[in-house]
Amino acid sequence: MGAPPTYSTVVDQAMAEVIRLARLNQLNVLDSAPEALFDTVTRLAAEICGMPISLISLVDKERQWFKSTYGLEGVSETARDISFCAHAIEHGGVFEINDATQDPRFADNELVTGPLGFRFYAGAPITLRDGARPGTLCVIDQTPRQLTDSQRHILQCLAQIVSDCLQERERCVSLSRDLMDSEDRYRAIVDFSSDAIISKSLDGIIHHWNLAAEKLFGYTAQEAVGQHISMLFPTDGVQEECMLIRHVLQHGSISQFETVRLHKDGRRLDVAITLSAIRDAHGRVIGVSKIARDVGERKRLDQELNRSLTRHQMLYHIAPAMMHTMDAEARLITVSDTWLAHMGYAREEVIGRHTWEFLTPASRIKAREQVIPGLFENGRCDDVHYQYQRKDGGVIDVLLSARLERDVEGKAWHSLAIMQDVTEKKRFERELAEQNERLRVTLQCIGDGVITTDVDGKICYMNPVAERLTGWSNGDAIGQHLSQLFKLTAEHSKPYALPGVPREGTVLIARDGAEYDIEENMAPLLNDQQESIGMVLVFRDVTRQRQMTSEMTYRAAHDPLTGLLNRGEFDMRLHRALHEAKAGEGEHVALYIDLDQFKVVNDACGHSVGDQLLRQVSSMLQSCVRTTDTLARLGGDEFGVILQYCAVDKALRIAEQMVELIDQFRFMHDEQRFRIGASIGLVRVDASWASAAAVIHAADTACYTAKEAGRNRVQMWLESDESLHSRQVETHWAARLEQAIDEDHFELYAQRLTPLSTPTGALYCEVLLRLREPDGSIVPPGAFLPAAERFHMASRIDRWVVRKVCEAMASADLSLVDTLSVNLSGQSIGDRAFHRFVVDYLDRNQVDTSKLCFEITETTAITNMREANDFIAAMQARGIRFALDDFGSGAASFGYLKSLAVDVLKIDGQFIKELASDAVDQATVRCIREIASAVGKATVAEFVETAETASMLRDMGIDYAQGYLYHRPEPLGQLLR
Repeated sequence: MGAPPTYSTVVDQAMAEVIRLARLNQLNVLDSAPEALFDTVTRLAAEICGMPISLISLVDKERQWFKSTYGLEGVSETARDISFCAHAIEHGGVFEINDATQDPRFADNELVTGPLGFRFYAGAPITLRDGARPGTLCVIDQTPRQLTDSQRHILQCLAQIVSDCLQERERCVSLSRDLMDSEDRYRAIVDFSSDAIISKSLDGIIHHWNLAAEKLFGYTAQEAVGQHISMLFPTDGVQEECMLIRHVLQHGSISQFETVRLHKDGRRLDVAITLSAIRDAHGRVIGVSKIARDVGERKRLDQELNRSLTRHQMLYHIAPAMMHTMDAEARLITVSDTWLAHMGYAREEVIGRHTWEFLTPASRIKAREQVIPGLFENGRCDDVHYQYQRKDGGVIDVLLSARLERDVEGKAWHSLAIMQDVTEKKRFERELAEQNERLRVTLQCIGDGVITTDVDGKICYMNPVAERLTGWSNGDAIGQHLSQLFKLTAEHSKPYALPGVPREGTVLIARDGAEYDIEENMAPLLNDQQESIGMVLVFRDVTRQRQMTSEMTYRAAHDPLTGLLNRGEFDMRLHRALHEAKAGEGEHVALYIDLDQFKVVNDACGHSVGDQLLRQVSSMLQSCVRTTDTLARLGGDEFGVILQYCAVDKALRIAEQMVELIDQFRFMHDEQRFRIGASIGLVRVDASWASAAAVIHAADTACYTAKEAGRNRVQMWLESDESLHSRQVETHWAARLEQAIDEDHFELYAQRLTPLSTPTGALYCEVLLRLREPDGSIVPPGAFLPAAERFHMASRIDRWVVRKVCEAMASADLSLVDTLSVNLSGQSIGDRAFHRFVVDYLDRNQVDTSKLCFEITETTAITNMREANDFIAAMQARGIRFALDDFGSGAASFGYLKSLAVDVLKIDGQFIKELASDAVDQATVRCIREIASAVGKATVAEFVETAETASMLRDMGIDYAQGYLYHRPEPLGQLLR
């Protein structure tokens, strides 16, 4: 006897047995139903070995269980301690007992001494690819026997076939489970996408339609699925769709294509779509996936996935075995009945023919060039995929395993092959591949990041967008806990570039430290039993959107030139300060600052240099105020300051500091030195003020008082009876103007312009504005326009005028109308929002712009030179002419003609009223006429009230006359009738 086993040997054997039993359980075969394939093997083993009994025995912890029995009916298992097979699995080869009664290990075994009376046993271990031996294929007799070498070899081959079948059976069960999990994950991911996802066949029939598509297009999934995709097209969309499909067929996909589709209610929808080809397992295009942005429901896709699950309910099962033997020339010697049943042949039709004759062309090449030579060289082949062609032309897929037998001289004698019909499995794999391809294409194309996890929060998958945003590759992320790489915070270490604008919302911290503003949504992944199998996280990068929102907020409150607050933000803060004062929460001081001699720099050096000066002045003013104060540019060279919780005496010192600082400042440009100054109006903001507009008006008035008193000084607003009355009157006008705008109390009048040379008969008139009082009286513009200018309402009034003039033109016969000339205020010319209003209104409405002329004053044009030129260019591009009113009133009128592309010069009335008796006026008018003629501009003389004046103007060559001599203003509607 050998030495007893050591402790370590015993431990190793025990551990190996634990591993073997675990592997047996993984096969998921114990206590399963009989299967024809295994029954065929046991029958074949008994016949080949000439034994009455053959078993496939799987050795469990306490028992041996028979997967298949031949010749031993009614017995499905025995205790392990009396099992011959428990000994056989410890041997590498065939374990053979010729006479059990003579073997001391088994002589007293109840299987030997009992009714079964086993005498002979031969068992070949079933060895899996990983070396585990779950059981044996054995043959048994009640008389002593001995196997030949050939029988032992065949028994081993059949045991290997059982091993292959068990492992293939295990793989198919696992594949079935994987498919169920894959479909559950696919359904959940698509359901929670915020994009509309549609798939269709190549002939345009819709197969998939998720809830997000329903939300976007208005059709339910029931309405859309099965319909042609053209129901979403406008009339010109069919040809476009054909072009898109051709592109997808040629290139595989098209991304973010902007187009128009139709809602169910007929509305046209602007969408960005991504198209991708859907391919089957052979790479053939079988349909198209379409993704439309910014939609979120998935009802139709759920229904489609449910239908897909119904199609895949029949899981893959192992078919009964096909078996054949062939000689050394690969000619068939025998074939099993199952082989014949599957192939549809009679036995005499196949015996003697080469085995490859029954294969498809591709499999035939594979067999002759690779598999059969390898079998004869190596003695075996495993799990070779072939396609067999049936007699009726049908094709079946099989997995073939074969073992070669050699004669005593070592030459190939014949081989035994067993084939498993895997046609259904291959079909199942193709469908799974299509599902995976659909899932892959969807996740590759959507613009959202997608992460899926298992129930423990460990990552299973990340799409490319998620990889980019987190900084983790899919390979590195798999198996990591979600919290390790999806790190969110509400704190922002990197503010936006704009000063004073905070970042808000959830922030994702990437692997490299980069920060992304995101919107996220998380939902559970559920299997068909509504049990959680993980989570899906969908998120998107909204950094740019939030940056744009913050930038728009910043720009809406700041002056683009100086970076100071703008007029709108200043008015809002002044309103808030006045509200605090009225609530007794403190008093404040408002300053209105107007630069002196700024126009000199603008005229001498140009607007760009003037802009430089404004920026430098802004910096100086900023240095004088506290961090709690408000400094804003109100427009042009005007600035406003709100000194928060500041006493008047301290405010006076701050204002005087500003005046002194600007007075000492010298602006340098091209070796020129310019001195500027500042006039400041100071107002105490307390509870006595009716409105913020009244406060700023008082500060403006005080500022002008400072200018009139010699400039470069501070003027404090002092309340007096006269000033209070003046303020109350102007405030009253502001309220009346607000009401007039809202309730259409304004009326349009017009005064003709008469040609002085050749009458045309066509109407040329200037549109004039009047205000009708509740008592029916008419108020001229001179009474209310100064208040409108003072309270910055002129631009709103101009909008009303432009809109009403265009409406009057639309309802009138314009065949005898030459020109309607409309006055615009200086505020409108300097207001780019007004410019956009006019452009948008003309683009939206059909207006004969060739009949329109806008009048602007010379002072307005000079003050807002850049804005005036931009507006003139935009309007002239639409056919509108421009007249320069009050021409000649400025000191540099002729010089500005080079910069202003106007069409008509209206000579200031001061040169017309005394024209008949004033030689200077006469010379001035002649000069204007000559200049206008030289530059190709028409001329109009205003305030023409005598025939003598008209005659002189005609002799001078003036084109038009306007005044009471020819026409007194009347309602515009009467002139147009």
